[in-house]
Amino acid sequence: RGGCSGFLRPKGRYGAVRGGTTQPGCAIRQAPMDILLVSTEFAPYIVETHAAEAVTSLAKSLRLLGHEVTVALPRYPAFEAAGILAARRLTPLRLEGGGEVVVFDAQLPSGVQLVLFDAPLLFERPGVYGEEGEDYADNAKRFGFFSDAVAALVRARAELGKTFDVVHLHDYAAGLVAVKLAARPGPTLPTVLTVHDGLLSGQFPLKAK
Repeated sequence: RGGCSGFLRPKGRYGAVRGGTTQPGCAIRQAPMDILLVSTEFAPYIVETHAAEAVTSLAKSLRLLGHEVTVALPRYPAFEAAGILAARRLTPLRLEGGGEVVVFDAQLPSGVQLVLFDAPLLFERPGVYGEEGEDYADNAKRFGFFSDAVAALVRARAELGKTFDVVHLHDYAAGLVAVKLAARPGPTLPTVLTVHDGLLSGQFPLKAK
């Protein structure tokens, strides 16, 4: 009898399905994927809601399953304070609407990759979303910039032939990334949004910048 082989892989925005054939009655295994998680929290470094622990646990679990996992985050001072060594990219990442952002790369012992966007005026603050129960007045600008940076990262990877298979967004601060990616013509990239805390609504005026 012939052996079982084959796998499933999602069709991405910039790539095609890759897989093989399988015999009747054989299980289809999932091929390793290149997954991007997008969050503004990541335990134990920056924790404000339970999303931080959830994102960290998910990243570790996916790595144990053999997937490539990248977590995109703002570059908080807490990372360096915890001893994480991040390498600065020589070339800043150009943003779609103009401007650029300096990017740092790091790897955790679990094999999870971190991509950190450097914007000290926006993210070197005591809180993630605000302080003393009040949101920061410029959150629309802060998380809009973060979303622009993530979208630029996804596009830059695609241009290098290293397309992410799935983008998983966490809470409202990352939700705009889906809009940014969908605004460009072409096939869509599989995108998931998980809302961990419904109280973080992220409501802003339409003209907020």
